[in-house]
Amino acid sequence: MTQAVDPVTLEIIRGSLASTIRDMELLMERCAMSPFIKEKKDYFVGVFDTRGRIVACHISGSGPGMLAPILRTYPLETMRPGDVYWFNDPYLSDGAVQHHQDMVFVVPVFHESAVIAFTVTFGPVKALDTGQSALAFSTCLRKAASSRPGTTAFVLNSIRLIVGPSPRCTVAVV
Repeated sequence: MTQAVDPVTLEIIRGSLASTIRDMELLMERCAMSPFIKEKKDYFVGVFDTRGRIVACHISGSGPGMLAPILRTYPLETMRPGDVYWFNDPYLSDGAVQHHQDMVFVVPVFHESAVIAFTVTFGPVKALDTGQSALAFSTCLRKAASSRPGTTAFVLNSIRLIVGPSPRCTVAVV
């Protein structure tokens, strides 16, 4: 049985989700070093439900299918606050990711110890075309993880990037 939502509550939720998307976009643009993100706006941010459906985003052809590789590999019951998932394989996402430089980061959102949603960011990391930059990227991730006791970071074909006890585990790629 579906419970009806009154129009005022619906509008408050819609406005809150739209505000969340705007904040995510501003954060991507402010933190990005790449002109592809800052100037060309070549990125995607969104909120997804636990079945991988888009709940909120600006219109984009990249959104659908973004969460499928995570949900196929990691059951919801195994996710913990502080987990961050990463992938860049176009074949894993059935085309949602179109180039190996396009990186997808996914963070589960929890309420009362249960996953209720996911936040997703997607954008090109063009510096990974050279081995030296890839090494710097990997080193940066290891440093970010080692700064938080009890966390592990690795960059492999695996998808789970950071497994941590903290719901505020953050990775900053410079």
